[in-house]
Amino acid sequence: MQNFARPRRRALGTAVWRKVARQVIARDMWQCVACGNPATMAGHRVPPELYPGSHNDPANLIALCRPCNVSQGSLPFDEWLARPYGRAAWVRARRSGLALPQPKRRPLSPRSTFR
Repeated sequence: MQNFARPRRRALGTAVWRKVARQVIARDMWQCVACGNPATMAGHRVPPELYPGSHNDPANLIALCRPCNVSQGSLPFDEWLARPYGRAAWVRARRSGLALPQPKRRPLSPRSTFR
């Protein structure tokens, strides 16, 4: 019989991780280092699989907001920031002071009767 169990992952919900994440967010002044929004989580600069140190090493952690952290995924931070599309492109435009594209809005449909 084959064992289809998932491989064990590091425990990011541990008390040690939560303590280190709070320290990293405080170190980065509670702001996302990518876009400047309020930071809600700590993310890795280099994916833990490629980083030679511990996954709890504050030198490899940065404060990120949820959209930036989800968008970064498993890419190293520098590679993610260099992507020409998605949230990374929006972050680069915001950092450089360019006018950000406004979302297109549909015109309101005229109502036939106002009774």
